[in-house]
Amino acid sequence: MEINWIAVVVAALVRFFLGWAWHSPFAFGKQWQALTGVTDDSMKANLGKAIPTDLVLSVIMAYVMARILGYAAPQDLVMALAISLMCWLGFVVSITLSHSVYEQKPLKLFMIEAAYMGLSMLGMGAVLYLMRPGA
Repeated sequence: MEINWIAVVVAALVRFFLGWAWHSPFAFGKQWQALTGVTDDSMKANLGKAIPTDLVLSVIMAYVMARILGYAAPQDLVMALAISLMCWLGFVVSITLSHSVYEQKPLKLFMIEAAYMGLSMLGMGAVLYLMRPGA
């Protein structure tokens, strides 16, 4: 199965920049900070580790999504988005909610993160479908 590596990088960047916007003070950043206890200073001090880690993991996530879409061979964008949504529900939501319950984290924090990941996976799925080899 052929992989469009440019699409993988673009999909990873979609996830990365959506995360930047989602966690900004203009969206959910202040709520996220209050729920996690992360301060402006501690966040700034950790960016040197967090950004490269997020970028690498975004590429891995986009690559895996490209493989899944390649195997599933959706016939249209709606089907690609449905597959992305099912991956989000089956893997991200189930794991994240389970961890949130065990770790006694607020439901609001789960909802902020789960919604971000859902939009990320839909965005990645759209990019990967629209830029698939042979499209």
